[in-house]
Amino acid sequence: MLVALAFFFSHVALFQQGIFAEAATLGAEGFTVPNLSCFSLVNKNDMTAAESDLSGIAYDPETGHFFAVNNGDAKVYELDSTYTKIQEWALTTLGTVIEDPEGIAAMGSRKFAITDENPALVRTMTLNADGTISNIVVASDGLTTAASNNKGFEGVAYLKNSETFIVA
Repeated sequence: MLVALAFFFSHVALFQQGIFAEAATLGAEGFTVPNLSCFSLVNKNDMTAAESDLSGIAYDPETGHFFAVNNGDAKVYELDSTYTKIQEWALTTLGTVIEDPEGIAAMGSRKFAITDENPALVRTMTLNADGTISNIVVASDGLTTAASNNKGFEGVAYLKNSETFIVA
């Protein structure tokens, strides 16, 4: 089975599931950098359906589609297995503006968690098939001070069994 891990420069790289990276060195930002040579490229496809600046991706097993966050334009794109755009949602049209969306996690029933880097928040919302957004809830209190210099919430994972978010 293949798992989509990340978008890089508007390309999707699919890697074999079960391959884990080992830490190589301590990076300039103070965290360990994985040795990417342990990954095997299985497939690479140009993804032109989204404009640019993709920062997060989630796979929704219920729809069989990918959902990608564009933080430059504050949009979410729904993509099929050939990376053709099915739908898009503008996060700037919400009553609560998402200033810098970074990560996305599928929660089931078209509900997603989306991180906002600054202010550092996790919001849940339903991305309806008709292009509307509903049921927007702030699921975190965020950081008590502004998350400047790329130190806000960048990514999110959702653990369905415990209804827990993990943010990075």
